[in-house]
Amino acid sequence: MIEWFYWLRVRAKRIVMRFMALESYCGCCGRKNHDFVVSDELWLKVMPAIRGVLCYDCFSEKASRVGLLGVWRLVELD
Repeated sequence: MIEWFYWLRVRAKRIVMRFMALESYCGCCGRKNHDFVVSDELWLKVMPAIRGVLCYDCFSEKASRVGLLGVWRLVELD
């Protein structure tokens, strides 16, 4: 049931993007995306063939599915 809701939310946002400006959103769950930084090497391990935008939660979930645990740290930005 929840997956259906996420799919519907992503589809609706794609339609809206065609007609007006819309903030960046996660391609998996459809939530508003907040910026986070990962290396290209790590991104390609998690998302090897798919281009797009992921929120932090979805990226973390996908990283753990491919066996990448303990790769996060909180750092102060300049």
